[in-house]
Amino acid sequence: QLQEVFMYLRDFADDILKFSSINLIVSTYPENISTIILPPNWSKEIIPMFKEIITNAYKHSEAQNIHVNFIVKNNILEIEVKDDGK
Repeated sequence: QLQEVFMYLRDFADDILKFSSINLIVSTYPENISTIILPPNWSKEIIPMFKEIITNAYKHSEAQNIHVNFIVKNNILEIEVKDDGK
């Protein structure tokens, strides 16, 4: 389920950033997140990409904030990650 993946990704980002000065801001996510079932193996694709993005932002961006948006429109999942660093 998307909700399980979302919680895992948020926990990962929280753990990476908890000893830094970077704020994690999750500003949107699907209201019906608990009912969305991901196709098989999608979590195996999404999780490593997200981890790499958050880790790179933490190590290299010198950001103060990382914004994460989970958006589902017309059965399309979009994960948007932005930071205010370099």
